[in-house]
Amino acid sequence: MIKREIFFIEQEEKSVIFVPLKGVIMEINENEKIGVRELLKDHNFSFQDLLKIFPEIDRSRLLGRIPKDTRSKDEKEIFLPTSAVLFTTFNCHLRCIYCYSEAGDRRIKANMDWEIAKSAIDLIIGNTVQQKQEECSIEFHGGGEPTWNWSVFKSSVDYFQTCANRNGLISKVSLVTNGMLSEKQIEWIIGRNIKTIQISLDGPEEIQNVQRPTIGGGKSFSVVFRTIKSFLARGTEIMLHSVVTKDSVDRIPEIVQFFGYNFPHLMVQIEPACPCGRGSIYGTTISVSGNLCEKIY
Repeated sequence: MIKREIFFIEQEEKSVIFVPLKGVIMEINENEKIGVRELLKDHNFSFQDLLKIFPEIDRSRLLGRIPKDTRSKDEKEIFLPTSAVLFTTFNCHLRCIYCYSEAGDRRIKANMDWEIAKSAIDLIIGNTVQQKQEECSIEFHGGGEPTWNWSVFKSSVDYFQTCANRNGLISKVSLVTNGMLSEKQIEWIIGRNIKTIQISLDGPEEIQNVQRPTIGGGKSFSVVFRTIKSFLARGTEIMLHSVVTKDSVDRIPEIVQFFGYNFPHLMVQIEPACPCGRGSIYGTTISVSGNLCEKIY
């Protein structure tokens, strides 16, 4: 990052200038990097200084498409979010061959501390009360598998719901999970009235086990399948999420048929593997734009 309003993202293959408040994002070449690095020496430079390096930006690249500044005219207005997405961990039970975050392989502090989760919850509760809003929400996502860091996950849900109730707020909790849950975990999640649950299952057993193996290279299908059935047996609404790779894209009709037979009436989201993380390493991605969604009847 160069400064708060201007970002310089430099990588080996591609480098990008990003100016969100001006609607600018532009890939730059090696020669242009030199000019940007010169700007780094002056901490007081502005967007106008950036334009001097790229005089063509207002014609062929971006400036003609830059929208008017959408910031409020009231300079005192600040961002007060009433929702938060918590990545409780970068660890996971699985080693999916296309994982965008390379969960379980990252050489960073893997688990979120309770103090961080609590601070995020306090922030959105406070903002909701301050703005006199009626509801606030948290979503557990990954990163890794949110329930891996079980103690922080549980504490976060309980604390959030308690704080919301204390302040007379409607609390909404959603969970994205790999489905590698025990019966006790399933019962706990149901008991906390988590309404929105998305479970990842890539299709029939052979597809799931190849694309979403366990840490040791084992099979995950039976556990995830049981988890889905357990939630459904208890009347919990869930959505299924399926990723197709270059090896499974031709089997989409079979995948849809599998979901329709085993989980009638569920919403299923089918999307292509993206060229990042392990998806880049193993070459599992496909060239498909957008999401493929099917409602199975």
